[in-house]
Amino acid sequence: NEAVAVQHRVLQASHMEKALNAHLLRAGGMAQFHSCFPDFPEQGFYLMYVRLWIHPEKQKTVYNEPLMLISMFLEQELPDAYHQQQLSDTELLLVISEQAFETCRKKMDFLIENINREEEGYEIHCFASNLQNHLEKVPEAYLQVRNMEGFFFDKGDKQVCVMEEGFANPEAKISIS
Repeated sequence: NEAVAVQHRVLQASHMEKALNAHLLRAGGMAQFHSCFPDFPEQGFYLMYVRLWIHPEKQKTVYNEPLMLISMFLEQELPDAYHQQQLSDTELLLVISEQAFETCRKKMDFLIENINREEEGYEIHCFASNLQNHLEKVPEAYLQVRNMEGFFFDKGDKQVCVMEEGFANPEAKISIS
């Protein structure tokens, strides 16, 4: 039933928001989260933060809700992404298991390069946390990717910027310690 599916997605978004903001430790928070995300990849996951910049003065083509188009593309191209959540009109968050990360990163690199090269007026950047192994680490991983955006160094970057051993690595080389 479509209404039940929509209601489930709303509950998931609410519980993910609690996880991002470290509110799961309150009474019953973890149990509620696990009821919405029974297969959450706690034993190895990355958060991938996608930020779309829109430059109206450069736009040749105007898209209605461009992040929604990107989100639909990612749902189709990244079926292994565990969870996808739109945070705002320009921000998207993906939860990706350790096993699916490399494939997802390569597909995101392709998307970033194509949008940044082909779509004047639109620019996309993507930041990935380092590998996390506990649900309680979701807020830390979220803070990592948000801080990486704040310190972003190259507006022409064409790859996912991955947190590596505490440092942002623009070459997106992954080393797991």
